[in-house]
Formats: sequence, structure tokens, C-alpha cells
Amino acid sequence: MKKIHILLFFLINSVFSFANLTDNLNLLKEEDKKIVEERMKQLAEEKNLTVFVNTLPSDEGFKISDPEHAMILNLKKIENTKKYEVELSFSKDIDIEDYRDEIEEALNSTEEILKQEEYGKYLGATLDEISGVLKNIEIEPLNQMTMTQQQEEKGSSVLILSAIVLVIVMSFAYVSYKLDTLNKRKK
Repeated sequence: MKKIHILLFFLINSVFSFANLTDNLNLLKEEDKKIVEERMKQLAEEKNLTVFVNTLPSDEGFKISDPEHAMILNLKKIENTKKYEVELSFSKDIDIEDYRDEIEEALNSTEEILKQEEYGKYLGATLDEISGVLKNIEIEPLNQMTMTQQQEEKGSSVLILSAIVLVIVMSFAYVSYKLDTLNKRKK
């Protein structure tokens, strides 16, 4: 019975956690992932951004539809080499034009860590450096009144999906409780 409860906990946790870290190249250890996710969370909270960090082969890309208040950091492995290229992009609503040199300097300052193949440390340090540059950039909060119809529908569908998952989980828990109770009565 305890196993079922633990399984339910992990199922619910996985459904409601929306991690923006994708390690397709399996470069990061679990400790590294936790550190990078913490830095992503700090940056997201400080500047009201959605932060995406990805490790990808060089022939793959990562894009988000209709990005607002978003930053994407891609670490791409160049095919058949031990070299990596770094892509850093911001959504159009973040004006970084006056800070391009500082951003380039921030990326260059962590390059040596990447050469040492310490990927978690590199991503964490890069996020810290970019955070330092972004402190100087004024990012206006999202205006919730300008939510598009598509965003409203997306929000509704997430709410409906969450409600369905909750009903299924609750039903499963109730049935397992009843079966457990019935087994205890038989004993």
C-alpha cells in the first residue's frame, strides 16, 4: 500500500512540475541538474522570466511558440567532435541591444569551464553571469490584460487537464483504500 502512495506522489509531482531544463546529451549528473535548476529558478524570479536551458546535438534546435519574457540557453555539441557551441537568445520583448558586449563578455568569461568539460558548473556559472548583466536591463512585467485568445484557451486546457488528472488520482486512491479495507476485513 505504501508503494502505491509513493507512486501516486511521484506521478502527481511529475505532472505538476514544469522543468525547463532538457539534457538531451546526458551531460549533467543529478547534482548538476539541481544546481542548474536552482540558478534558473533564481534568474526567473529575479527578472520575471521563463528560462530554458538545453543540451542538444548541433543539428537540432529549440524554439518556443509565441515567446514573451523568455531566455533560452542552448549548449550544442558539434557532430563528431568534443566541441560545443553556445546559443543564447531572448524573446523580442527584452531589449538587449545596448548590452550585447556585456552578454558576449559574460559568455566568454565561462568558456574555460566548458573546455574543462564541467558542464553543470559551466551552465550554472553562465546563468550567474547573464543574471548579472540582466540586472541592468529593465524588463517590464507582462500585462495580463493583453492575454490573447490562444493563451486563454491554453490556460483553460491546462486547468481542465489538471482537474481530470486530479479526479483520476483521487479515484485511484479511493479504490485502493477500499481494496485495502476489504483485505483487512478478510484477514
